[in-house]
Amino acid sequence: MKIKYFHQGLWPSNSPSTTFVTFNTLGFYKNNYNFELIITRNSKENKQVTLKTKFDIKESLPIHLLNAGPLKRKHPIVYLLAISYLLNKEFDVLITRNLSFLSYALILKKIKKFKLIYESHDFYSDLKLRNNVREKPPYKQMKQEHKYLPRVDAIICVSEVQKQYYLRYYPEKKILTAVTGIKTHLNYLPKTGFSYNIGYIGALDLRDYDLDFLMLTFSKVKNNKINFIIAGAKNDREYNKIKSIVHKYKLSSRVTIKSWMSPKQVEKLKSEIDIGCAPMIKNERNKICSPLKVLEYLSAGIPALATNLEGIEYIIKNGKNGFTMDNDPGKWAALIDKLYSNFEFYHKLSVGCLETARHFSWEQRTRTIHNFLETEFNF
Repeated sequence: MKIKYFHQGLWPSNSPSTTFVTFNTLGFYKNNYNFELIITRNSKENKQVTLKTKFDIKESLPIHLLNAGPLKRKHPIVYLLAISYLLNKEFDVLITRNLSFLSYALILKKIKKFKLIYESHDFYSDLKLRNNVREKPPYKQMKQEHKYLPRVDAIICVSEVQKQYYLRYYPEKKILTAVTGIKTHLNYLPKTGFSYNIGYIGALDLRDYDLDFLMLTFSKVKNNKINFIIAGAKNDREYNKIKSIVHKYKLSSRVTIKSWMSPKQVEKLKSEIDIGCAPMIKNERNKICSPLKVLEYLSAGIPALATNLEGIEYIIKNGKNGFTMDNDPGKWAALIDKLYSNFEFYHKLSVGCLETARHFSWEQRTRTIHNFLETEFNF
């Protein structure tokens, strides 16, 4: 079975989606599957150098870079380049995570015989479920899902909750849950002592992540030895927004804000963190998302403290590898102080994190997808 995977994003870039599709490709590669990622070139740097320096990947991955030059951010141009490339290739399955590309892929499907799979990282078919999480309702995406999803051959979801939503609207559709993978580092060992750093690593979109609540929580922590590291500012606007929140709670001397980091830099940072936080806004978008942030913490033996959403509770088991609870600053602060008062218990949690992480590798995720395609379509 020959699989092509198209993503309209730029490679490399600071976008989480670019990191996702790159490590997803690594998973397929390590399983020796016939797979190729198609994505837009964003650097003149040698591909192998980029893999090593930006993603800390040594393997030579099957990535085809589309050359769109100064038009690389014009999606219709990129789509046409992708279709032109695919016209001359033999493949059995085409996977894409881009709704707008489906119209192009469906035209290609009239010319070539293959199975078209949509990998969803959101849910737009019923906007009432989104609780106005965006300033401008995504009506375009809703119309695209209604128009195109009945015509794709299958849907891949990143959480079981998301899958159940799609089944309500497309009950006859073949739908798979394939939870986001993580790059497991088996060289990580439980710590021998505290670093006295709590961390938040990832996107700083305040519509989805309650960083004001997080800083309010930290202001209530009694142990003054503890510091906080926030990493993920993509630009000056995000950096200054978080800086203002930190200043509001008079925490400037104890909180460090870092810019967006490469996966290699993130791995180094994780070695400095004792507890990883995932304070989510309780909306439907977060309810269905794959808890990549939480999995990243666990992969380094870092117990996670997270909002009690279904997708996260699927991963985090209270007292085994972290804790989930309502966004109550007093309760979060008390738990943080408790964890720092008992290293033996913390050590037990850290061991549990590494055990959990082994079940969520990119190899396992891509194996799940490959087995699903073989079974459902008789490849």
